[in-house]
Amino acid sequence: GGSGIGRAVCQRFAKEGATVAVVDIDKGAAEETLRTLPSDQQQHLLFVTDVSSPEHVHSLMADVQGTFLVTQAVAKALVASGAKKGSIINVGSIVGK
Repeated sequence: GGSGIGRAVCQRFAKEGATVAVVDIDKGAAEETLRTLPSDQQQHLLFVTDVSSPEHVHSLMADVQGTFLVTQAVAKALVASGAKKGSIINVGSIVGK
């Protein structure tokens, strides 16, 4: 979510009231995205992570191996939070390679 489509998606979902996790390999870009997000009632998160690196993804989410397991872990946390509804949207790019 540090730039381009990722940033635009983060901004849109935050505008719609979602709490957003900005994940990017570029800390400065991720911080810039975070600064652009409305934060009236949300506490957005920032993670500097190389999603192409299993070690980095593992440090982001314990026992995570790829997009499916990240989604599964986030879904469990969403259910545990007691949220009445929610969405998980995965966005990826080959630009970071």
